[in-house]
Amino acid sequence: MAFAGFDTITSALARCVYLLAQHPHTQARLRSEIRDAINFSVNQNITSELSYDVLMNLPFLDSVVKETLCLYSSFPLMSRTYVPLSTRLLSLYASARSRSGVYTSSAAVPQGTFIVISILAANRHREMWGADANEWRPERWLSSPLAAHPSQAQAVSAPFTGENAAPSSRQPAPVLGVKDGVRFLGVYSNM
Repeated sequence: MAFAGFDTITSALARCVYLLAQHPHTQARLRSEIRDAINFSVNQNITSELSYDVLMNLPFLDSVVKETLCLYSSFPLMSRTYVPLSTRLLSLYASARSRSGVYTSSAAVPQGTFIVISILAANRHREMWGADANEWRPERWLSSPLAAHPSQAQAVSAPFTGENAAPSSRQPAPVLGVKDGVRFLGVYSNM
């Protein structure tokens, strides 16, 4: 297992280069941002190589990487086994019809349930990402409408409230790249 992570990195980089080749304006903008950072470093007599800190502060590079990983995740599915001591009610994003034909806004999740989460579907969800959810558009990460107008953030349900109850409290949707009031730079800022 010495090479366990290389396939995912290789496929992500190959997809990113392929998308940049298909979008020459995006490629030119990214090249310009990187070239400006190199020129600044050289003019400041720092180095001609970009440090980790400089790379982490290149917003368009960060946007290109995030958008590529969002639309073309190396792992389209994730699975987990639910292990708590008792059955809980999981709040659903939207109402769903049960087997009996009744619409419900929560689902019982018994202990030991095997849950499959589609990263691909979540990252292309039109209600969350907009009508252009299937388009490669790195600019969407540069200025989050939630960051500009946090008061207009959509309300989402907390996953669990109480011992075996459906959630009743609402929380604002997360702001891209911000967790617990701290702005995280880089690809994994929302994880």
